Amino acid sequence: MRSRQPTSLVPAHDDQVFPHQSYPPWLALARVFRTLADVLARHAPTATLRPVEVRLFQAARQIMELARGELSSAQWHRRMCVAVDRLEQARGVVGACLVAGHLPPDEARLLVHELDDTIARLGEAAARMPLPDGLLGDA
Repeated sequence: MRSRQPTSLVPAHDDQVFPHQSYPPWLALARVFRTLADVLARHAPTATLRPVEVRLFQAARQIMELARGELSSAQWHRRMCVAVDRLEQARGVVGACLVAGHLPPDEARLLVHELDDTIARLGEAAARMPLPDGLLGDA
């Protein structure tokens, strides 16, 4: 029987009760939510951006987990990859909404810019994290 090596866990972003509230990727995502709310307020109720909202909520859940920490390095990186994937999917849906005429170009451009900024903040957070064991293989 193999004994499990104790793995060190990624610490929380900070020691607050809700560490995500000061986490840069979360703050960037909050701007996306505010912009989306403004866009939805300006358009008829029939113009739905529900597919964008769903992906943003999925990304938000992952980002909250990243900020909360207490994950192994591999779990942390996996959640980061899922968050980026959901944000990229949201960006694609925004583009589809633009093509379908549900969004004006300036609003679509702003949403894409803010989604890109959130992805960049996640990249900066990932750059500060050590890579999970075994990711690079044996050299």
